[in-house]
Amino acid sequence: MNIAQFQTSGFEIEIVKENGWLSFWAVTQSCPITDAVITRFTEALQFVLGRTLHWSIIELFQQQTQETRVRAALENEKESSRIQPPISFRSHDNANSVWNLFGKYLDHVILYPERKWHPLFSLIHAVIESGKASLAAEALTLSVSIEGLLKREFSALALPDEAFKKQVNDARNLIERSELSDSIKERMSGFLGAMSSPRAKDRLFVLKDTGFIDEDLIESWNDLRNSSAHADSPESVDLQTYLNRCNSVLVLFYHLVFFAIGYTGEYTDYSSYHYPMKSFNQIMAQPVVPPDR
Repeated sequence: MNIAQFQTSGFEIEIVKENGWLSFWAVTQSCPITDAVITRFTEALQFVLGRTLHWSIIELFQQQTQETRVRAALENEKESSRIQPPISFRSHDNANSVWNLFGKYLDHVILYPERKWHPLFSLIHAVIESGKASLAAEALTLSVSIEGLLKREFSALALPDEAFKKQVNDARNLIERSELSDSIKERMSGFLGAMSSPRAKDRLFVLKDTGFIDEDLIESWNDLRNSSAHADSPESVDLQTYLNRCNSVLVLFYHLVFFAIGYTGEYTDYSSYHYPMKSFNQIMAQPVVPPDR
């Protein structure tokens, strides 16, 4: 019950939960395990566990085979985050979903050549760490991370068409020929420039129109973003309402990650009372024109 063994991305992986420790083994004969690959392993594990971990590494060489063992270097942190993992470890029954999610994330990032974190995990890590700070900090981080994730993984959604671009250009020419002051012209030009770039909300509603995202989650994000942008504290609204919004936006964040990495399966719905297990199904085959990774 304390051992997970599975294959993904060309690796045989074994993860063992010991008393106060977590051990990780990765073996492959198809390619070397570089520092960058080790970083991808730790990213995937932290994502599915919903917590920050620290590692020590042992490399074993035998003939033509390299085995890399990654083990927690410190005891599990006593300071826990309010951020819950995408799939809660409630029973042995949902363990397969957890490691399936691990594999999907690893598939998505394994070719990233840098030793530093993948840009997607930078967003995930920020969300996890925000749960150790104030509730207001968590709300702001969740709101901003949604925007960063949409820009990173869904950049081709809601782009303006040629007719819209022409109208914006016509409006810019009209303003330039007008008798308005230079300062007003400059501000209007900046406004028109912003119109040419899709907003996070525009991209969310494209996904909503496909049936991929629940509109209630978008409304929760919009409410939380607006309150965070105006520096509203949790005390200014009902605390339970504020917590519910944070939980709903966390689910929205996870749904976007699921969609980006191609995950289909169980997840924990923190936007519903009692946190039921639900099934996430891909509506579209894959994100539209994903960015270079």
